[in-house]
Amino acid sequence: MSQPPSREYNIDSLSHDGRGIARHAGKVCFIAGALPGERVKAHIQQQKSSHDQAILVSVEEPSSERVSPPCPYVEQCGGCQLQHLSHQGQLAYKQASLLDMLQRQAGLSPARLLAPIVSQPFAYRRRARLSVYTPNKGRPLVGFREASGHKITPIDNCMVLVSALQALPVACQTMVARFANPKIIGHIELSLVENDGVEVPLIHLRTTEYPSPEDFQWLRQFATEHACRVSVHYGNDGYEALDNNEQHISIAGGSITMDYRGGDFMQANQGVNEAMVARVVEWMKDVEGDILDAFCGLGNFSLALAKHGHRVVGVEGDVAMVQRAQANAEKAGFEAEFLCRDLFGDNKQLARRKFAAVVLDPPRDGAFALVSELVKKKIDRIGYVSCNPATMARDAAVLAKAGYRLVEAGIADMFPQTGHIEAMALFEFAGKRKK
Repeated sequence: MSQPPSREYNIDSLSHDGRGIARHAGKVCFIAGALPGERVKAHIQQQKSSHDQAILVSVEEPSSERVSPPCPYVEQCGGCQLQHLSHQGQLAYKQASLLDMLQRQAGLSPARLLAPIVSQPFAYRRRARLSVYTPNKGRPLVGFREASGHKITPIDNCMVLVSALQALPVACQTMVARFANPKIIGHIELSLVENDGVEVPLIHLRTTEYPSPEDFQWLRQFATEHACRVSVHYGNDGYEALDNNEQHISIAGGSITMDYRGGDFMQANQGVNEAMVARVVEWMKDVEGDILDAFCGLGNFSLALAKHGHRVVGVEGDVAMVQRAQANAEKAGFEAEFLCRDLFGDNKQLARRKFAAVVLDPPRDGAFALVSELVKKKIDRIGYVSCNPATMARDAAVLAKAGYRLVEAGIADMFPQTGHIEAMALFEFAGKRKK
């Protein structure tokens, strides 16, 4: 069978994952790396009944928003899909994508469009996951997954990581190679934590079994040489840190601290997270009564709300995280209650509690099951923080049907250079209540 030929396309728009959209003979074609307004040459890689996917060959007429990507790995590494688009262009695209999804899926437009919470375009990311692959012969590979396929691109220096983490990917290559059996290492997480006001890199290894004594000796030497901390999560439940020093992350300008250990979730962009927390606090400033913080994690929003005098009930599905969130609140002297619940399951019992307002910050799957129960209570105010606007828009349709209006919405620039969109939306009940 002959290969489909390369052909020229005029790019109309960007898809919600950052690919250029063109049409040929009435059929949609997605082209990664192409921008709206451009004329490009592309080679069809995959043909389906509904659409084609093509590889960019050349840009014949570039967009005024096109820039030269500064990262030498951008064509192989799958981490940054939008380095060829100006930072302002990225913000405009993400804001438009959010509004489009809300309108298409929920029939909603915000009464007030929020200005984007903006990040610096590079050196912003304080948490990242490195993939590890150990072949039967040869040196292990440590880096990021490639844009197409499962191969790993080794990285000497990642430009989107904060400066304290940028050189660690290549250092981890050496670290893994010295293991007695590198195949036990599944992946490595890099994060930036704090101790006594000093920021410290943390390297967290996920392994299938307990490392050997020689491995731990080498890890201690590595931690000393690179002025970092190291912890290991082995098997299903095992955890070991190489030292017992406290480490935490902070919000509210450092006035609130949360104990943190390797493998915990943290928002990747500290500056953007601070602004998001401040916005949620502003949304809830005049609320009287209990506030539900669902998918609360270590207490990112719960603790800030409690600090401002609100009664907060934080709910999370991981029992260990709930216990540490409670400890964080008690350590700070805040009155907050934390519960462990499966928020993707039956939430009738939780919904029976009386809440004056709700904060939602779910993972990519969204909060459909919980929202479907909460709308029955006609709660006055719901603040929604989302890392996947598509599922937020789906949940917004449930809210709209139940009588909620979209007061305001906008994006937060959590992941510059990537196609990932972080969004925030405030809903208020505007329907009729039973007398």
